[in-house]
Amino acid sequence: MITYFFGALLASISFSAAGANANSIRHEIEVFFSSGVGSIVFVLLLLLFLLWLLLPLAVFGLKRGLKDVIRESRETNRILADIRDELAALSAEETTQAYTEQSEAVVEKEIAADLYDQIKFDP
Repeated sequence: MITYFFGALLASISFSAAGANANSIRHEIEVFFSSGVGSIVFVLLLLLFLLWLLLPLAVFGLKRGLKDVIRESRETNRILADIRDELAALSAEETTQAYTEQSEAVVEKEIAADLYDQIKFDP
């Protein structure tokens, strides 16, 4: 309980000191804003406030543009999928032809090898 009263006493002392210094703090603020640095700080704070007010408009403007980009991206992906399907179909046809041509080449090599064997061992 003594601690409570001691804390209340300290708080009342600090509040009275703050009240006494309120006029001096107000004076310091007026001096600061009347100087050149204070004017620059005031202009920057005003600019920051205006930008903060315009922020929602910028966000919604970006949102509309982002929707357009997403729509175009989906269209591009659809076109690329069509191209991929066409290339896969062509690749399947070419693979079948390549294996057919390769097997014919193997057969021709075997025939040539047989002819060479016949000519080589002919008495």
